[in-house]
Amino acid sequence: MKKDTQNYRLTFFRYGIFTLTFFVLSFSVFIVDATNYFVNDNSISGDIFCLAVGNNTNNGTSSSTPKLTLKNLINTYGPSGTNVLTSGDIIKIDAGTYMTDATIDFYISGITFQGAGSNLTIFDNNGAGGGYNYFMYIGASNVVLKNMTLKKYYDLGTAGPGAINGQVITVGGGSTGVLIENVITSANGGSGGNPSIVVLANTSVTIKGGGGLCNVWRSSYTGGIQAYGNGITLNIQDYILAYNYKTNSYDGGGLLINNGNATTTVNVTNTRFYNNEASDGGAISQRNGVLNVTDCIIDANMAGQTATPIYGGGIRMTGGTATYTRTKFTNNTLGSAGGTLRGAAIGLYSLDDNINLTLNNCFFSGNIGAEGDDLYADKNSSKTVNVFATNTTFSSSAKSIFNKDADLIQLTNCGNPTIQTGCSNSPAVIKVNTTLPSSIPTPNPQIILSGDCSSTIVLPIELTTFKGMCLKNKIELFWQTASETNNDYFIIEKSIDGINFTQIGTVEGNGNSNTLKNYIYSDSDVSNKNNFYRLTQVDFDSKYSQSEIIVVLNSCNDIGFEFSNAYYNSSNNEITLSFLTNLSGKIHVSVTDILGRDIYNNVIETQEGINNNNIQINSFSNAVYIISLYNEAFKVHKKIYININ
Repeated sequence: MKKDTQNYRLTFFRYGIFTLTFFVLSFSVFIVDATNYFVNDNSISGDIFCLAVGNNTNNGTSSSTPKLTLKNLINTYGPSGTNVLTSGDIIKIDAGTYMTDATIDFYISGITFQGAGSNLTIFDNNGAGGGYNYFMYIGASNVVLKNMTLKKYYDLGTAGPGAINGQVITVGGGSTGVLIENVITSANGGSGGNPSIVVLANTSVTIKGGGGLCNVWRSSYTGGIQAYGNGITLNIQDYILAYNYKTNSYDGGGLLINNGNATTTVNVTNTRFYNNEASDGGAISQRNGVLNVTDCIIDANMAGQTATPIYGGGIRMTGGTATYTRTKFTNNTLGSAGGTLRGAAIGLYSLDDNINLTLNNCFFSGNIGAEGDDLYADKNSSKTVNVFATNTTFSSSAKSIFNKDADLIQLTNCGNPTIQTGCSNSPAVIKVNTTLPSSIPTPNPQIILSGDCSSTIVLPIELTTFKGMCLKNKIELFWQTASETNNDYFIIEKSIDGINFTQIGTVEGNGNSNTLKNYIYSDSDVSNKNNFYRLTQVDFDSKYSQSEIIVVLNSCNDIGFEFSNAYYNSSNNEITLSFLTNLSGKIHVSVTDILGRDIYNNVIETQEGINNNNIQINSFSNAVYIISLYNEAFKVHKKIYININ
C-alpha cells in the first residue's frame, strides 16, 4: 500500500504498560475477571452499552438493568454497599445527559469510569448546588475516567491561588496512576472558584485527549488545570486549553503550577493553548517546579491588569525550570484589562525562585507587548534568571527581546533578534552564531472545529478494545471501535523494548461510523520474548492519534482463545459472554454450581475476532457459578456471582 511508504512523526507517550493477554501452557485454567457495571439515562437513543433505560432500582450489573445515576451506583457498590467495587471493575456510562451527579468522593483503586464518547456522555450540573458542587474527588490510585464531557460545575471552594478544590475533578490523597482520557471540561466555575482540574501533592496523573474549554467564560478565578504542591507528576498530552479566563490578579488561564518545588514535574505534549486570558500568564503561569513543553502551540493568549505591570501574555514564569521544544508562540498580546505587558509571549520575573529557561527549536511570530514582544527577563533580588535558546526563530520585531537584568541570555543559531531600545541589557544578550535555523517547528495539536465556547472537540475514534494473543506461529492483534470520524487507516507498530517502534503494517479504517467495528492483524514474527504494539490512527487529512501500548508475551500455544468477561442480566436471566478467538466454529458452553452440578449445556457458533454471546437459563439462586468454554483443543473457566434482586 502506498501509505506504507509515508513517513510519520510519531510522538511516544508512555503512561503504563500492561499485559492484556497471557496464556499458561496448560489444558485448563481459571480466569477471574473484572465486573462491568452500567449507567444510562432515561433514553436508549444512540446508546452504545445499554439495552434499557436507567433506573436506580435496577442492580446496574448488566446492559439491561442499568442504574440511572452514577452516584447511586457508587453508593450501592461502594465501601458501604452490598458488594464492593474491586480493582479492575469498569463502570460503563452510556450516551445521554446526566444532571444530578455531583460531589462524588471516590476512594476505590483500579476502577474505570467509561463514557460512550466525549460528545455522547455528558454530565451537566447546570450551575446547581449554590456554587458548591464539583463532579469528583479522586483519592485512589489507578482510577481511569474516560470518554465524557463535564460541564457547568460551580465549586467556590477556596477561591483564588492556592485553591485545592477543582471545579470538576480533584486528584489528591497521594493517588498515583490516575488517567483522565478523552474528557472535555467546559463552562465550569460560572460563579468563580477554582481551576477545572486540580492535581494535589504526591500524585501522578495523565490527562490525555479532550480539552478544557471556557472555564470560566468571563468570571474571576477558575481556568483550566492547576498542579498544586510537591511531588506531583502531571502529564498532559493531545489536549486543548482554550477560552479559559481569570481576572483580578489571578494567573495561569490555561495551566497554573504553584506551591511546589523541584519534585513537581509537568510534561505537556502535542497540546494547544488558545485564547486563554489571565492577569499574568494567559496560557501558563509557572511559579516553581519542572515544566517540559514539547510540540505545542501557544497562540492568541492574553494577559492584562491595570494595577501592576503584567508578565507574559502567553507564559509567565516566576520560578523553576522550563524547557520548550519545537513549540510555536504566536499572536499573544495584551488582555482586556489593559496595563503594561512585559513579554507578550514569555515574561520572566524571579519572584518565587531561580529561573532556568531553555528553548529548543522554537518559533515566535505576531506577539505584541509593550516591553518585549517575544521575551522579557527581569531578576528579583538574589534569585537568578538564565535563558538558553538554540535553533530558535525569534520575530523580526524591533522589540523582540527586553533584557532588564537577566544573569544570562545565550542565543545559539537563533539569527540576530533585536534587543529593545531602552532596556538595560546588562549583562548583554550573548549571540553565538547568528545564522537562522534551517527549519521551523510544525506542531499540529488538535483544534476547535468551529468558533469558541459552543464548539466541541471531535475525536477521530473511540477505541473500546485493543488486545493481542500469541498462537503457534503468529501474534494476532484485535481491536474494536465504537465510533469513527474521518478515519482513513491504522498503522500497526511494534517494538522489542516498548520505546523504539517500527511500522509493520496498515489496516484500512471505516471512515465515519457510529457502530461497533472489529479489526484483526497478524504478525508472523514471534522471535522476541516481549512484543510491544501500538496503533496509530490516521485521518483523511493526515492528523493522527495513538493508542495505549500493549505487550504480548512469546508464550505461544494452540488455544487461540481468551475468555474476556461474563456478566448476568437478572431481568431476562441471561449471561453475556465476551471472548476472543482466532477461528470461527463451534464451542461448548457449560454452567455448573460450586458442587459440580450441571445447570446449563449448549453449543454456540463463534466468529474470528471479538465475540459477544448471550445464554439464557431459566432459574438461578444467589450463588457462585463456574462457566466453562471448551472444544477439543482447550477448556477455560470463569467464576461468576449471581445476585438476584
